[in-house]
Amino acid sequence: MRIAIAALLLVACSTALAVGTSHWTHTNEADFKNGTFDNVVATNLGDLKLSRGVKKILELDPRVSSVYALVQTRDGAVYAGTGPEGVLLKIKDDKVSDAAKLEDGTSIFSLALDKDGRVLIGTGGDKGKVLRLTKDGEKPEEVFAAEDVQYVWAMYVTPDGNVYAATGPNGQLFVITPDGKHEVVLDSHENNLLSLIGDGRDTLYVGTDPGQRRWASAELAPADRSGMGAGAGDVANLDAQSLPALADVHAERDAVDARRQLDLDVRLHIQRRLIDPHR
Repeated sequence: MRIAIAALLLVACSTALAVGTSHWTHTNEADFKNGTFDNVVATNLGDLKLSRGVKKILELDPRVSSVYALVQTRDGAVYAGTGPEGVLLKIKDDKVSDAAKLEDGTSIFSLALDKDGRVLIGTGGDKGKVLRLTKDGEKPEEVFAAEDVQYVWAMYVTPDGNVYAATGPNGQLFVITPDGKHEVVLDSHENNLLSLIGDGRDTLYVGTDPGQRRWASAELAPADRSGMGAGAGDVANLDAQSLPALADVHAERDAVDARRQLDLDVRLHIQRRLIDPHR
């Protein structure tokens, strides 16, 4: 009996001694390619670092090559504007569904919510439009289209319900009122107005491309005005005959005082048909 136990221990010890220790060094990100990452990321130097957890929500979709815009509704749903086939996606509880399908060749470049929480869709393609989606699955309603507008790059909604649309390729800023009327409130010499944000009070900031003015600001009329709000009655005459064009402001200032230079920030005060560049 003692001989059997001794023989068993000898076999076990021999097996343990046969197991060796391996040692290797990772030197680049590719060394980790076949592994499974759990809240870590591999750098190009072969280091592992902690990272935030990332979850892919939408797998490869042949209809979607780009996601241009996102907006979140009051109930927490996220809408994604895509191109080039005009698919508006809805993400809710990590599940993706189609909310609307526009014409092929249409890209959704901008999204916003109107004062009632409905999704506004700014498009680009052969014709730039602003559409309104009242219910998922239904055809969006057209609320804005204008001659020579090919892209609606950005939108901003003010508390009074007016929608400001930054467009291209003629660098125009439109105001769209709740009753469906629209007017040009800024006719720049830029090709495209690409970005748009407000300060929550009376000023809009507009980002442009290309040209001399990289971004400018426009002061809105008081929000409690009737009719076109910041549009029709006060700024309907913003054209070359009623005020200097933005592209000429810099040269005009230099002619008045050669020692002064106009900054790239151009602040426009739009009040009752009066525009006075900020000094």
